[in-house]
Amino acid sequence: MDMTTETIEKIQELSLEAAGEKIQIVDGQNYYIDGDGDLCLIVPKDLSDESIGLRTLTGLIALVKKYG
Repeated sequence: MDMTTETIEKIQELSLEAAGEKIQIVDGQNYYIDGDGDLCLIVPKDLSDESIGLRTLTGLIALVKKYG
């Protein structure tokens, strides 16, 4: 396989890109760059639907220690 100067420069450019930042912000949305160089939207997990029942302060302390 014959590698041209252009091909070598492209490989170098891609390797420099890969070493750079992996998170990009576009229009207020966070994206990460995957292994193929594509932008993928980061969708935060919505925890608002998960409820936790606590009856004591000890239960709250245990919860904070577990997820804190």
